[in-house]
Amino acid sequence: MKDEVSERLRKCLMKVGALALFNAICFLYGVALIGGSASHIENGRYYVNEHGRFTEVRPSTYYISKYHRWSVAITFPFGIIYFYLLNKQRAMDRQNKTCQAYGS
Repeated sequence: MKDEVSERLRKCLMKVGALALFNAICFLYGVALIGGSASHIENGRYYVNEHGRFTEVRPSTYYISKYHRWSVAITFPFGIIYFYLLNKQRAMDRQNKTCQAYGS
């Protein structure tokens, strides 16, 4: 029973981690597309910033960028867990193949 729960948890974390990775890729694509991520509002104008270069955008674009940046910050740790579990699983698979090859 405990193994079943831990396996289900691992699978859930793998799915959430994959979504976190996809979210980060979408964010980077959006940053490239609009010229940066949400930076500031000045005199009713909305700006995104990329390496010190400011671009004025519509308010909706600014807020989408702002909230997407927050979502990446929240989901990023799940992405790290995803890669950790993926690496751990690959290491276990290699170890099992080695043990099988030597008849252990």
